[in-house]
Formats: sequence, structure tokens, C-alpha cells
Amino acid sequence: MYIDEHLLAGYISGDLTSFDRSRVTRALIASPELRESLHMAVEALAAARSAEIDNPLLRAMPPMEPSRPGARREDRRAVPSEARMRYTG
Repeated sequence: MYIDEHLLAGYISGDLTSFDRSRVTRALIASPELRESLHMAVEALAAARSAEIDNPLLRAMPPMEPSRPGARREDRRAVPSEARMRYTG
């Protein structure tokens, strides 16, 4: 049974359906290599989170909004800047 990195990430974050979660759990029981990959991913995630907490610059910045594609279409409209406008007068 093949478990890709997306399923493994979903397993870590708890976002999988019960069916997919049981598939990953069975694969983890059967595969020492997959357990090692899971362990490395969890360690990397923990290190990244601790780096965020320990970095004073990141603590001073406001939190970023999650990505919402298409939610703000008005932001995508092109607005000509003065530098790009051609002088015709």
C-alpha cells in the first residue's frame, strides 16, 4: 500500500477521514521506513514551530491570514501606476 506525503501530512494534522487514517495506520504498522518518515516529519514540524516561537521578529509580526484563493477578487484588478502611464499631453 502506497502512502504519499499528502496522506502522511493529513495524518499528522488530523485532517484525514477515518478510512484514510486507518489505511495510514495499517501502513505505519507494516513499514519501518514509513514510521521513520513520519518521525522525521513530526520532528521537522516541531523544530519549525519552536523556531517561530523563539524568533523575536516573528513574534512581533501580526499573524498571517490563511490563504483563500478567489476570496478577494477585487485585489487582482490592475490599477495603473503613474510610472506605467504614458504621458500624451
